[in-house]
Amino acid sequence: MRAYLISDNTETYEGMRLAGIDGMVTQNPALIAKAMLSLAKAGDCAMILLTERAYGLAKKEVDAFMAAHTRPIVTRIPDRHGALDRQDFADEFFQNGVGGGL
Repeated sequence: MRAYLISDNTETYEGMRLAGIDGMVTQNPALIAKAMLSLAKAGDCAMILLTERAYGLAKKEVDAFMAAHTRPIVTRIPDRHGALDRQDFADEFFQNGVGGGL
C-alpha cells in the first residue's frame, strides 16, 4: 500500500517526493476529483494526503468522495504556510481524543 499527495503547490510536492511519496500538483477541482477516483479504483493506495489549500479548492468534490468511499483514507495536511483554519489544532485534537475538557 502507498500514500499519494495531491498538492496545490510545488514546494510541498517536491518535499514529499524526496520522502518517497508520489503525487501531483494541481489547482483544478475536476482534476483533484478525477485523481481521487482513479486512486480508489486502482486499489493500491491506502492514503491520500491533500494539502489544505487543495482541499479548499475542491471541498465539495472531496467531501462527496469521502462520503462515498471508505478507502483510501483522505487526510488534510498543512503546507509550508502552516494550517489555514486550525490555530488551536493541537488543543482540539487532544480534547477530542481524551473526550473532555483539558
